[in-house]
Amino acid sequence: MNDYLIICRSVYTAQPEIFIAKPAEITYKILKKRIDEKGKTSYWFSSGEYERFAGKWEIIEEIGV
Repeated sequence: MNDYLIICRSVYTAQPEIFIAKPAEITYKILKKRIDEKGKTSYWFSSGEYERFAGKWEIIEEIGV
């Protein structure tokens, strides 16, 4: 398990958005969507599920990184 889940959106624009969460706070909301023809499973969740973690740099700063 990772220490953080970081999602970057609109990275090629003048104002990219960053969402930072601890996995325990968000992984239960991740939805398994499909398995492709090569057997690779894709996971994602809707932006509405992670919007509340916008710019949460303090989550990383809590441990002095």
